[in-house]
Amino acid sequence: MGLSVSRAQNGRQAEAALSENTFDILLLDWILPDCEANELLERLETLAVLPAKVVIYTAHTEQSIATKVNYPILYKPLLKKDLISIFVKDTPSQTAAKNNPEQSDEAEEPACAAGEFRVLLVEDNEINRIVATKLLDRFNLEVEIAENGQQAIEAIKACDGAFDLVLMDIQMPVMDGMEATRILRETYDKERLTIIALTANVMQSEVDKYLSIGMNAHLGKPFKTDELDKVLEKYIFKRECLASKAE
Repeated sequence: MGLSVSRAQNGRQAEAALSENTFDILLLDWILPDCEANELLERLETLAVLPAKVVIYTAHTEQSIATKVNYPILYKPLLKKDLISIFVKDTPSQTAAKNNPEQSDEAEEPACAAGEFRVLLVEDNEINRIVATKLLDRFNLEVEIAENGQQAIEAIKACDGAFDLVLMDIQMPVMDGMEATRILRETYDKERLTIIALTANVMQSEVDKYLSIGMNAHLGKPFKTDELDKVLEKYIFKRECLASKAE
């Protein structure tokens, strides 16, 4: 999924790691060798080093745990769908909106309703496809899947480029995203077909390379809801609104 994962074997190691580095998600066992999760969370809150998202997992099913912490709880054994839910539900941007009563619901809506927009998701990793599809489903988009660059080219040419957005992974078997984009740009320019690079490598030199071969923009992995929403807003919803107004 393009994740960078660090492990800690006890509360002290976790506290040290969080004090020295910034993390997006903390997946925390309820029972640690040197403390309970709620004790560690209190220390992390005091130090102001808590990640934006915290998820507790435990083999205990008693309700008393839920009364001790105000975080999502997953129960062992963890299933793949449970792990996926960590990256899809209650993202930092969504949580901030929930905790800010002054922020209206309208601020979270795109400039135009989604309507019948077609998105081609080009991604070889099954979990990444599930996560991205769930995020896109929030807008009732019509999502089609390709698992490599060759399949993407075939899907796009089959409908003569009639996709509103193409989310193109960079590293894939058979044909990578860069080669697929080069081939597609021989027929479809940036205005005709919007291609967004999907990659864990967001170094500026690499991003410049993606843009130079004809990609419109890029999205980092793991997927962040607010960044994906900005891409949809810019390349689908606002563009459609402007076209409607022009008519």
